[in-house]
Amino acid sequence: MIFLTAATLTAATFLLFSIPPADRISARIGEFLSPASKDGLINWIKIGVLLLILLVPLTVVLLGPVAHRLSGLPREDPRQDAPGALSAKERVEAVNSTRQMLMQAATGLAFAVGAVFTILGLVYTAQTLATTQESQITDRYTRATQQLDSDKRAVRLSAVYALGRIASDSERDHETVTEVLTAFVREQSEKDRAQREKAARRSSAVPAPSIDIQAAMTVIGDLRRTSEARGTTTRGPNLRGIEVPYVDLRDTYLSVASLSDSDLSNANLENARLNGADLRKVDLTGARLIGADLNSAHLDSARLPEAELIGADLTGADLNGADLRNATLRGADFSGANLENADLTGADLREAVNLTEEQKQEAKSVKDATF
Repeated sequence: MIFLTAATLTAATFLLFSIPPADRISARIGEFLSPASKDGLINWIKIGVLLLILLVPLTVVLLGPVAHRLSGLPREDPRQDAPGALSAKERVEAVNSTRQMLMQAATGLAFAVGAVFTILGLVYTAQTLATTQESQITDRYTRATQQLDSDKRAVRLSAVYALGRIASDSERDHETVTEVLTAFVREQSEKDRAQREKAARRSSAVPAPSIDIQAAMTVIGDLRRTSEARGTTTRGPNLRGIEVPYVDLRDTYLSVASLSDSDLSNANLENARLNGADLRKVDLTGARLIGADLNSAHLDSARLPEAELIGADLTGADLNGADLRNATLRGADFSGANLENADLTGADLREAVNLTEEQKQEAKSVKDATF
């Protein structure tokens, strides 16, 4: 027994000291038990070997001297009868009962200890995975932002969608990704201006924005839609001064966005959500705004000649000084809209909702308008 105990202690000491130490107890426990790493798996094997080494002497001691002692029997062999004592069968049953209770207690204790260590290991693993994921997102973000400066349009397009995916995977990066993409749209549209002007000189048609700018605008709208669906309160994207004529933004979400001084001429904004957006001095000449939500939008001095606003919601919109000549406004809702100095010359206002005489009088001109 002495030799077995000494061997057990020696093996246990060797295994424990072979485990790399950590600076903190929690870190040591986590690293020791984490199944996510190779070292953690090796340490689990070490624990198993250690428990097997300790199990044999522990079992012998528990089922032998300890059980005999706790049963209250004398040191003599329980199989030998003694005058006035329990029978051999009764003594054996007493010892066996004690052994059973000891084994149950040991099993319960082992289960509790194992559960604690397992929970600690899982917590550490979850923290490690979260850190790893955060590091991966940071690396992806860095690569994508670098690719936005590429001279190749396909690379820029890939970077735009990569940033959109990052924002989808990490909610807290929504605003940062939106800011990066809005800056990209402003800079890239400025770079594309010369190409658009050159193309316009060759033909009467103005080319649509490049595919990477179109993609960036779409992703910005999708991120805004996701934020509103989640109830996240974020400021609107800053797209002030962008030049994206003919851009397709159907059904897009740009509520509370800043689009003042932008060129959105001939843009398709059908059913777009632009409620509360800053559209002051924006060029929406010939734009398609059918069913658009312009509730409380700021359209001061906006240019909307020939624009289609059929069924648009202009409730509470500020159209002070807006140019709406020959615009189609059939069925548009003007509840509480400010039409002071607005030019409605030749505008189609048939079936307009809540358009008052006072609003008409405030307008700069309603000459040739159809009511």
